[in-house]
Amino acid sequence: MTIKTVISKAAGVPAYLSYGINTRNRPPFTQATAGTAGTQLVIDGQGDILDGGLYLNGDSWTDLGSNLWATASNTFPADTGRSPAWYRVGNNITPLKTATEVQGDCYWDSVNSRIIMQSTGNPFTVYGQIIVPRYYAGIINTQDYVTFKNFLFKNFNIYGSKSTSVTGVVYENCRCEYIGGGISTGAFPRAGNGIDFQD
Repeated sequence: MTIKTVISKAAGVPAYLSYGINTRNRPPFTQATAGTAGTQLVIDGQGDILDGGLYLNGDSWTDLGSNLWATASNTFPADTGRSPAWYRVGNNITPLKTATEVQGDCYWDSVNSRIIMQSTGNPFTVYGQIIVPRYYAGIINTQDYVTFKNFLFKNFNIYGSKSTSVTGVVYENCRCEYIGGGISTGAFPRAGNGIDFQD
């Protein structure tokens, strides 16, 4: 078998592929090229990080009064029908609520597609950087005979990566962190699938 590496970059610091609201290339990336039974197509991330979370800083929040703070409208629209279910400060994950009752409570405002948090001050000042998953997957693949290697998938609502109706697809030395929890209307939070194969 011939190994053909089609995406590889020069040695150096891994790229951190994070997707802000104004980014042109939002995840998921869609793999559009297939390998063959004799030539495996290798997508080598060389340590790249695919991150579906939004990192909220001091400028991310607007004071609504009464100790309520909000992100901008349409910051968190439901992605493939799933809204965020948790937020993270460091390694601590806290589920979103349906309303705010006490300091630190946070919920998804479905009318304005934003996050609202109860806090005595700007949440960035009180808690530090808050991370909320915004996107549902890092890579979507429908191509055969592809190897994805050396990626870190993190902060996605449903999948790290999903391959559907494929043959000869390999994930090598890939890691997943903080995957899952997306909620659809009237449903429980969804379990995460780090690397998912579907028929």
